[in-house]
Amino acid sequence: MENRRYSDPLIVYKDGRTRTVRRVPFTERTLQEGWLQDLLERRPELLPIEDMEPAFGPLIATGREVGTAAGMGQPSIQQDERR
Repeated sequence: MENRRYSDPLIVYKDGRTRTVRRVPFTERTLQEGWLQDLLERRPELLPIEDMEPAFGPLIATGREVGTAAGMGQPSIQQDERR
């Protein structure tokens, strides 16, 4: 079996078409971190948290790199209690 770590992701569309996506090395810095933060703020369900621990999902974004006395914090995504 091919090692998933070194394989290219494949997008499969509803109509059956496929497209290979080239992996971007972390060192390439093609995408800015803000882009990923914006995406996860809009679509927190992209994080597969329920696959890791079903009790923790679904998620909602509640903040981004909030400043504290200790410095800048990480993005904050919390469990959605409304379900």
